[in-house]
Amino acid sequence: QLFRVIVFGMMGLNQPSRSADVCSSHPAQSKLNIRMKLQIKLHSTLHTSIDVETADNNRSSICQVGVVIYEHGEQVETFETLVDPRVPFGKHQTRVHGLTAADVAGAPTWPHVAGKLRQLLDGMVLSAHSMFDKQAVEAANALAGLPKFNVRWLNTVKVLPRAWPDDFNGKPCGLERVSKVWSISF
Repeated sequence: QLFRVIVFGMMGLNQPSRSADVCSSHPAQSKLNIRMKLQIKLHSTLHTSIDVETADNNRSSICQVGVVIYEHGEQVETFETLVDPRVPFGKHQTRVHGLTAADVAGAPTWPHVAGKLRQLLDGMVLSAHSMFDKQAVEAANALAGLPKFNVRWLNTVKVLPRAWPDDFNGKPCGLERVSKVWSISF
């Protein structure tokens, strides 16, 4: 839901009412809207958001991945799976996402999941809240000897201050703050 608010809000599609005036009146936002709307036309109005979790401090240790695909601002498909990274889980990471090695035992490994994601995401605009997800996906692909995905990455942390300067310019753009500003509960 948060990615939908961030990405489609900045494009003028199903944006939260709280930010509608900010988006439409800011000159930089108008240019961003034009570029994003053009990009949407060029990429058949599809947009995808991704979130990954890792088992330890190594970014290649993806243990869960979730993807949501939107068309014309509406959710049309989701993909979620546990991934067996075949490494021990760090205590900090388990506290963050709640997953353990026992939870992912028997889950597919990254090469199998990457094959499905490659088919699903080919040519898409792929947003992530920070570049952690991009770095993790690329590290997992590199470790498995796989090429990078054919996607265009969009960092929503960079988009927020441009799209909603009154709420985020010069202020933290972490998920906790974003959810508080827009009253989104998880």
